[in-house]
Amino acid sequence: MQKKYLFPIYFISTIMILTLSFYLIKQIDPNFINSLLGINIFESEDKTIDNNLTSENNITLSKGISSSDCTITSGYNSLNDSNEKKLYIAIKANADKITDEKYKNSSYYLLSPITISGANLSTSQIKKVVYAFQFDNPEFFWISNLFNYSSGQNKTVVRLTSIFSRSEKENAAKKFSQKISEITAKASRQPNEYEKELFVHDYLIDNCTYKKDSSNNYKIYTAYGCLIGKEAVCEGYSKAMQVLLCKLGIRCQTVTGSRDKEDHMWNVAKIDNKWYHVDVTWDCAGELQKYDYFNLSEELTKKSHTINNVVTASSDFSQDKKYNFELPKCSSMEKNYLEINSVKIENLNDDTRQKIIKKLVSLASDKKKTIHLMIKNNYDSYKSKLFSEEPRLYFDCLKNANTNLINGHKLSTTQSQFLENKIQNVITLKLIYE
Repeated sequence: MQKKYLFPIYFISTIMILTLSFYLIKQIDPNFINSLLGINIFESEDKTIDNNLTSENNITLSKGISSSDCTITSGYNSLNDSNEKKLYIAIKANADKITDEKYKNSSYYLLSPITISGANLSTSQIKKVVYAFQFDNPEFFWISNLFNYSSGQNKTVVRLTSIFSRSEKENAAKKFSQKISEITAKASRQPNEYEKELFVHDYLIDNCTYKKDSSNNYKIYTAYGCLIGKEAVCEGYSKAMQVLLCKLGIRCQTVTGSRDKEDHMWNVAKIDNKWYHVDVTWDCAGELQKYDYFNLSEELTKKSHTINNVVTASSDFSQDKKYNFELPKCSSMEKNYLEINSVKIENLNDDTRQKIIKKLVSLASDKKKTIHLMIKNNYDSYKSKLFSEEPRLYFDCLKNANTNLINGHKLSTTQSQFLENKIQNVITLKLIYE
């Protein structure tokens, strides 16, 4: 009679053991089902997993990364491993999950941990993913470059940090969104992509102050710092430019490199289906060079800037270097500001003289601040004849322009300030009014 119940007892016991095991597994890992897909985004850090991991490193990315909100995926496309792409996607999904836990003794807040199952990602791989994410997504301005990771037992756990607490981030994001809407509403009234880009360029120059590098103020490296704090380094200017143009439907991304041997960041933008380099930071150096770096070709950009190497899915990634992702070819000068707005000087005959006078009258009628003269040949000789050798043709043009100005905006014919742009052979002069 006892053998009669043996199988049901074993069966029930087995079911109970499996049920208990499944319950215990869920207690250890609250995202058990998600782990089957290889990506877990924890609401709170799993201490058991962290304690068992074999290595731990704290990495701070070099300042000088980039990105965009209008379908820029250059960073993502440069990832060569499915687990790297899983981490990228998980970072985006986890970006709002700011905890109340501070990172060590810093003022930064830890985000909820991200676990990538089935992979022990290296330091350089994780840095590449974070680098790529920030390149593509500058609108996530609260995420800092500081992150912590642990890997082992065929898992990798990554924790990013936020420069804001959860409540601070919500308030900051609201301000940021409102400012973006305010600026793009005005910019969108401009008639074409060139004018929209010019509006954004001028807005950033007029409403943000360049701030020297400060390790205590990460905000100046963000679009938020540029638009809300109104202080930024080149990275903040570039990310703000990228976010705004992308919101206007204009493709734009950042470029890392150097200028005068210092690390630098600027943008490339696609205007009427052609790409150009634009450097807002250097254009904000003064009124006379406000447009020296507005829509340059790569050839001309390289005369003053060094561009970092491009990392691709097949290339090695060194954690000690800075990179770009999928830079487009910029070969046009069609939408270059100085090409469009300068008086072209190919000789010094009467026709050229009349062109200068006409331009001066037009500018002075609206009390504009500068005039650009692009000397196409014989630069040094023509420069001397315009400004030094009697009768000093430029000053003669000023006198003649005044005879045609009937609105009272008379130009000084004895004072002048100018700046030379040797890259394009342009002399920019300040218009001084009497």
